[in-house]
Amino acid sequence: MSVSGTGRQGCNGADNDNQHVLNWAVISITGALDFEAQLAWLARILEHRAFPLDRLARSLELLATALRASYPGEEEVAERIRDGAAFISSRPSFIA
Repeated sequence: MSVSGTGRQGCNGADNDNQHVLNWAVISITGALDFEAQLAWLARILEHRAFPLDRLARSLELLATALRASYPGEEEVAERIRDGAAFISSRPSFIA
């Protein structure tokens, strides 16, 4: 999810963001981190860079689907990420 959001650079940015999202989802299950607060922070950063929020939500949906397919025992993490996609979709903007 880079500034351009396209091509190789865009893929690398999305990979990096997805690694953070996955880490946040896992840590948030223990209660040690507010997953929605982290997603809101990421959404604000991306929104300031003119990255469409619907693409962020879709990226989270795809991450949850891939996680379910690759790691069926991690349903709770996948569901947390899917809920994150719904959270991102629920607001038109994260910029105050």
